[in-house]
Amino acid sequence: MDLRQIRYFLAVARERNFTRAAQRLAMTQPALSRAIRSLEHTVGADLFVRTPRSVELTDVGRVLAAEVTGLDTRAANALREARRAARDTGRPLRLAVRGCDGALAGRLVEQCAARAPGQKVELVLTDPVAQPAAVRSGACDLALIRAPFDAWELESETWLTEPRVAVVAAGHPLADRTEVSLADLAGEPVVMGPVASERERAYWAGADLEDRPWREGPAVRDSLEILAAVAFGQAIAFVPRSMLPPQASTGGVAVLRVRDLSPSSLRLTWHEPSVSRAVAHFVRHALEVSGTVAAEHGATTGEAVDAACCAAPAVRGKDREGA
Repeated sequence: MDLRQIRYFLAVARERNFTRAAQRLAMTQPALSRAIRSLEHTVGADLFVRTPRSVELTDVGRVLAAEVTGLDTRAANALREARRAARDTGRPLRLAVRGCDGALAGRLVEQCAARAPGQKVELVLTDPVAQPAAVRSGACDLALIRAPFDAWELESETWLTEPRVAVVAAGHPLADRTEVSLADLAGEPVVMGPVASERERAYWAGADLEDRPWREGPAVRDSLEILAAVAFGQAIAFVPRSMLPPQASTGGVAVLRVRDLSPSSLRLTWHEPSVSRAVAHFVRHALEVSGTVAAEHGATTGEAVDAACCAAPAVRGKDREGA
């Protein structure tokens, strides 16, 4: 039995649901199920009672949970501290970003470098589901994550807020309009990215502020697939304007303002127990330059997404003072 199996086992025990546990671990459900079966084979007994509606620990599972609870956390903390020590000896800060937010992240790094030339920052491209896990594990020091997201063990600050727009096929009945309401788009299929919760699904479907009828469209992984699915007439999409290339409206799609659609919040995120001075310095500089980058992209720096979307405590006082 290794630490990875322990982490998988505890995730299922905490979530009582294989799908949610897999999403939290940034892995597929079949892979997680196989890993748990392998652990049960090693133990020689079932660890969970599985029903169509729930997952519960068996007596053997409860004994194992009592013995291993905390081991994964201690191991993760040890690895994180080792990585932090490596960073403090000169390793660049690692910032996890999605490819579609790469331009914004690049401007952030440029602006921060002008204020702190000695602090190097490395951009790490990843998908949105993997971003929180990368920060929790210490593989990355920070992340720029679109809210809402799974904020377990994470702290964050809103770095930039921008409007979302609707993207429809050029032949869509509303394509000639410049502005629409969500009611105009009721019942439309909506593209869905790699999301980890019902809250995220509702947000990307434009149903987060008020429940509205919608259908799930094709699953997509990036902005290019979003544009392709929309251009083919398979679905519509609600996305931050900065995700789209300048020529988006000439590529078989139309971009429409939506007057009652919630905005997109891009949050600078780090691991909750972090006491790294380098992280605190970067967060401070990032917040200081947010206005400059926001103005370049037609965005704002204020909170515009409901605080319930994700936990958002401020940088710890000692980090601000030491920055």
